[in-house]
Amino acid sequence: SRRQREALVAQARGYMSKKGKLIQGWRRRYFIIDSRSNELQYYAGPEDVTYGDPKGAVSIKGSHIRRVAFDKYKRNNVFGLQAMGDKREYIIAPETAEELDVWIAALHVCGASIMLDHSAVSDPMSLAKLNPSSVMEGYLLKVSGIVVKEWQKRYCVLTKKELQWYLDKDRSQKPRNSVPVVGLALRLEPKNV
Repeated sequence: SRRQREALVAQARGYMSKKGKLIQGWRRRYFIIDSRSNELQYYAGPEDVTYGDPKGAVSIKGSHIRRVAFDKYKRNNVFGLQAMGDKREYIIAPETAEELDVWIAALHVCGASIMLDHSAVSDPMSLAKLNPSSVMEGYLLKVSGIVVKEWQKRYCVLTKKELQWYLDKDRSQKPRNSVPVVGLALRLEPKNV
C-alpha cells in the first residue's frame, strides 16, 4: 500500500559511504530518497537536506540495484545502483546488513530492479547450479512446524512463476517445496513483531 511504501522510504535515510567517481576513495555522505523527484540524493550532512542542494542524485525509476561481494571492495554491506541509460554505477555501503536491506527494499519499492550479482556468490562451483530463469536467489527465514513454530533458514529461488526453497545452496535435489507467485500478495511486517 501507499502508506507502507512511505514508511519504508522514511526509514531509508542516513549516513552511508560512497565510492568516489574520480578519486576512488570512500566518502561518508548523508543519503535520502526524495519522493517528489524519485531520486536517491546525497549530501555532506543532514543539515544540508533542508538548506542546500544535494552533492549528487541518482534517478531511481528503471534503475538497477545489486548487492556487491566483499571481495570486490574488501568491504561488507555494499550495493551498486545504476540509473537507466547511465554508464556509471554508484557504489554505496551502509554501515550494517540491516541498513543494507532497508535501502534495497526502499529503492525497489521506488522502481529499482534488483539484480543477482553472480560475483557475490562465494562458491564459484555453485554458479553452475544457478537457475537461469531465477529472478533472485538467497537465504530467507521461514516459519516451520505444525505444533511448535520455529524460524528456519532456507535457500530460496524466486522465478517468474514460483518461490522454491531448499535446505541449503546445494540444489542437486528437488526443492523442498514451492509456492506459486502469480497473483500472490506480499505483506511486510515490522522486524520486531
